[in-house]
Amino acid sequence: MFRFRSPHRMEIDEKRTNTHGVAGVTEGDSYCTKSNLGDRALSLFFNTWDEYLTPTYSSCSYDTGRAENSICKDIEFAITNVDGYWFYVYSGYSHDNHESYTAFYNDNTYKAVTNPILYHNLPASSLKFNLGTTAGFNSINGYFYHVEFKYDDTAYIGTESELRAYADATTKPSKFMIFAETNIVQEEEKTFTKWGSVNEWEYDQYDGVFEWAMYGWARGDGFFED
Repeated sequence: MFRFRSPHRMEIDEKRTNTHGVAGVTEGDSYCTKSNLGDRALSLFFNTWDEYLTPTYSSCSYDTGRAENSICKDIEFAITNVDGYWFYVYSGYSHDNHESYTAFYNDNTYKAVTNPILYHNLPASSLKFNLGTTAGFNSINGYFYHVEFKYDDTAYIGTESELRAYADATTKPSKFMIFAETNIVQEEEKTFTKWGSVNEWEYDQYDGVFEWAMYGWARGDGFFED
């Protein structure tokens, strides 16, 4: 179990400000930045409500064919159906399909988006999986549970039926669960002040990897829990 705390105190229906990094994969140093092709190999953000009327997550990646460092697709939620709910969150990339697929799933909701026509560097020189934000972006406020990162030929799941089956095989967290340990890996005040070492995993240079994905249960909280 991983605990993240946002620097902004938020009520359930209050608009968020700035962009909140959720998780991502980068070939560079930070998935939150978009300075270079490969920075956002796979990125998931909670967006500002100043730009959106409803809570919105953005799934972003890059495309060498268009020389675009960040191409995003949005998933919108009702205001009353985000904070305090556990979702199984998946985001993956397939080089064979040249696309990414991102989905949020629980007993009452299935929302997904495909980001098509994404050509990536092959092979990638490296991959870094980041859980939480990187410097310069706000953290989300909430929890992650049973987090996985894969980069083998079983990583990419591109359909609702397959993802439902995969998520249903995991243990769904609930408010009645007692967790053996909670790791507070990111805690901010007004600026980016703490980044625990447990929330970044770096993989060596390799060849022959054609898909990767990040999976896990996540719950966003609109307010601090002291």
